[in-house]
Amino acid sequence: NIGLDTEYEMGIMDCKLSDAVRHSMTTEGCLLHKTLQHKHYLRITIGPSANQSPGIPYVLEFWPPGAESPVHNHGSVCAIVKVLFGTIQNGTYNKMPSRVYDADATDKFEPKQLFQFDCNKGDALWMSPEWYQTHQLRNVSDDFCATLNCYKYDEEDPIQWNLFDYVNDENGQMGNFFPNTDFSFGEMRRIVLEEWEKKK
Repeated sequence: NIGLDTEYEMGIMDCKLSDAVRHSMTTEGCLLHKTLQHKHYLRITIGPSANQSPGIPYVLEFWPPGAESPVHNHGSVCAIVKVLFGTIQNGTYNKMPSRVYDADATDKFEPKQLFQFDCNKGDALWMSPEWYQTHQLRNVSDDFCATLNCYKYDEEDPIQWNLFDYVNDENGQMGNFFPNTDFSFGEMRRIVLEEWEKKK
């Protein structure tokens, strides 16, 4: 039952974390706004690496309005993505080969989306090595979106790939992305709440 504003709803905090996050994302000079000048969305890790997934298994992601990921797969992991705040759109694709389109061809080949759907606060989507492994997330709303992404290798998986593969729009090749972090949750929470207090 966790949400972005659980502490506020329980009476533990006087302000909503979602308000502090939005303020930091939209205010010049604040932590999240500065970080978003160089990337489309933010990855905030929760807890240490457990060596059971590509990168740290629990990741909070913040998506500004209009932000989208590249088409990517998740290293054949099992995953659950829960929407903690806002709405995000999921587009599902077939698995990608090592080359998405022929660089010598006159027409650029775009991956074909199989279907899409919107996930609202409280909704969850899932993937396994066989199902829904390749997707693209897009924030199509006017507010930011927060998702909690949880990853784990299948217990039957003898070969574990520690990278995400994504479609590089510049050359049509599959690129590799090591799941990194912009901040730890504790660091991010402390700073955005300090920024919110200074605003008052």
